[in-house]
Amino acid sequence: MGTLARPHTHRRAVARTGRRSVRPALPNEADVLSVLHHALTWDTFAFGSAITARRAADGAVVLVCEVGDSIAGYLCLGDPLLVRPAPEAPAGPAQPADPATPAEPGVWTLRAIGVAPQFRRTGVATDLWRAALECVPASITHVLGSTRTDLVAAVGWYEARGFGADPAVVPPTAQTPVSELSFRGDVVTLRAQAGTAA
Repeated sequence: MGTLARPHTHRRAVARTGRRSVRPALPNEADVLSVLHHALTWDTFAFGSAITARRAADGAVVLVCEVGDSIAGYLCLGDPLLVRPAPEAPAGPAQPADPATPAEPGVWTLRAIGVAPQFRRTGVATDLWRAALECVPASITHVLGSTRTDLVAAVGWYEARGFGADPAVVPPTAQTPVSELSFRGDVVTLRAQAGTAA
């Protein structure tokens, strides 16, 4: 099992020269990935997501990239999380919650991708993304993604990989005080941009 790359140690030289390998996450690495995920969500260069490694047991692809014996980054790609309709203002007695709406068929969502700071700009995210695209089944035609509008590096990451921005911007809420941008990419274009075979 890989160990968590400590976010604030000075290991840039190791990161640049160490051998990288991408593999599926192991079940016993959920805690390590959860710690890394939560550490990165406070980092302005992290790619936001509401899912942690603990919720990846639903058919999602969860990959890790190791550099030496450290987990340098992770990626989670799978069915869109089921979304409940926004509640309307109550007009009477409390009503039971509506069931979650079905996910869009033929679509997967990039739920999370993160790279520990000392391993950035070393090819970790690229390796994870290419490996993830190879795992996408033929029935999936599009991949969705989203990020906060203030995370310039994340917006650029999506654009550089062939995603198109959805014109709709999710406005700020009490839980998410910054607007979010949605992205959509067709798998053929994403694979061509990444240089991976279909």
